[in-house]
Amino acid sequence: MAVLITAWDLVDEHRRLKGPTAYLKDEFPLFGGRLTDCTTLDVRTFGVSIVGGDFKDPAFTVEFLEGTIDEMGYVVIDKPEGEIEQSNDVTLPVAWVIGPVFEDA
Repeated sequence: MAVLITAWDLVDEHRRLKGPTAYLKDEFPLFGGRLTDCTTLDVRTFGVSIVGGDFKDPAFTVEFLEGTIDEMGYVVIDKPEGEIEQSNDVTLPVAWVIGPVFEDA
């Protein structure tokens, strides 16, 4: 099961640095705690930004309009070692949920 925290780019920087799982536990302690204690499901939390910025920022708007959509957006993942990893592959949560589709290919 994947839990997606959308508009991750709008979360304040201090909280983004702690990662999506910590954010979930801070904002929704009962839900976050339950996911941590769940042993019957494989659960992963992702922070997702589909465009990678705020259109209220004129500089970002210009950057977005001059770029291509495949250059925008990102996913943040909590690594088991306590580190946080960012990927530009916004399909990563879906790929993680469905797992390897073509094992013999």
